[in-house]
Amino acid sequence: MPRDIVGATQEETDTGEDREAVRLLVVEDNDVTRRLLRRMLEDAYQVDMAEEAGEAIQQAEEEAYDVFILDVNLKDRRTGVEVLQAVRRMEGYGSTPAVACTAYALDDHREHFLRAGFDDVVAKPVTKREILDVVDQRLEEPISSEVEAPEISLSGIELPPIPTTLIEVASLASSPESPDVEALTEALQKDAVVSQWLIRHINSAYYSMRESIDTVERAVRYLGFQPVCNLILTKVIGESFSGAEEPEGEQVQQYIMKTSVLAAYVARELSKEIGFEEPGVAYTGGIFAQIGRLALLEDEGETYVDLWFEEQDRSASFRGPPPQGQEILHFEEDYVQNGLAVGKACGVSDKLQAVLRAHHRPARARTAFRPLVPLVAVAFKVAHHADDLEDENPWDGEEALARDLQGFQVTRHVVEGQPLSERKLIALVVDIVGDAIEFVDEVLDAA
Repeated sequence: MPRDIVGATQEETDTGEDREAVRLLVVEDNDVTRRLLRRMLEDAYQVDMAEEAGEAIQQAEEEAYDVFILDVNLKDRRTGVEVLQAVRRMEGYGSTPAVACTAYALDDHREHFLRAGFDDVVAKPVTKREILDVVDQRLEEPISSEVEAPEISLSGIELPPIPTTLIEVASLASSPESPDVEALTEALQKDAVVSQWLIRHINSAYYSMRESIDTVERAVRYLGFQPVCNLILTKVIGESFSGAEEPEGEQVQQYIMKTSVLAAYVARELSKEIGFEEPGVAYTGGIFAQIGRLALLEDEGETYVDLWFEEQDRSASFRGPPPQGQEILHFEEDYVQNGLAVGKACGVSDKLQAVLRAHHRPARARTAFRPLVPLVAVAFKVAHHADDLEDENPWDGEEALARDLQGFQVTRHVVEGQPLSERKLIALVVDIVGDAIEFVDEVLDAA
């Protein structure tokens, strides 16, 4: 590798005694690159090294670091994005500078990594001057409590066909205007299949109707505007993004739908408990948060399904959603980017676009979109905390769920300006999930 600085001058490398107190964690799985980075950095900083994700996460828990320098593509199909996300959840690391050091350094890649949470990106092969300048710059910049994520470029994304019903209902459900029952009725009446399904559903034993309902308009007026919107969205989304046809593809699709409905339910019920005025919009946000994963499943099929298993040949167990870093490395886009593209195609409101953009990093959501985005983020966290949604108690007990949420820094963004504490909020969540699985099963059985 080229070295443009064989012997850097004192003026170039020494910024004072404070620099010597700075501690870096460098994560790199290539032996040569790891040694080279150590040599570049150790004259100026205290440097610890790790060569794989688990080791890096453990070191971050045990030590205190001022900057993280992370390779993106690590061993065992893990990524620097995964390490960064784990670190960000730890106390005290919410805004610690993180630099991606990677061969994936085209403009599109850089945008992805910045949006995934990195503060800067350096391209391999890296020089001593480059890496020192980047670290110095990150240390000198003031830490902001509210940093908005970079705008997401949607160029080049090819989405599967989106049904007109989904576009119209999603736009109505997320509209800041008053509920338009007539427009919703008209949109549903244009889709004979959905209309007939809605009427059959409302006349089913689930609602125990005294009199049969025979029109879409009566169904909408009986159930209410937002419940019908969310019921239709669940059905149409599940059918529109069916994904791969093999059993493993169905398993992925079912996982996404179950966790989406679960997140929607928790977001809605939690909204009611804290007095958020738009619980229906919070529910819609939960339903839409993972629509980008469904779009990837539909578009990439078996290639995407492979990433959901411990081994790409699927011989090992199902592991759940792959890290965003793996999506970027395989497809040059991730589920967040795809989800925002679907949302824009559906004409969803600015509020739902904020959910799509920031539900995985809610601290970067603008104040104008709080507590909606943090609410959905907490619900999203609960949905993905579950080990197996087929279990009677997938959260491994109330204490385990409460412990997990106590370390989740997003809860403080939900209670800001609210007359309740984080502790009370967590107790509310634990209480809400008691009825969640039954609700999920009922909704998906109906859809």
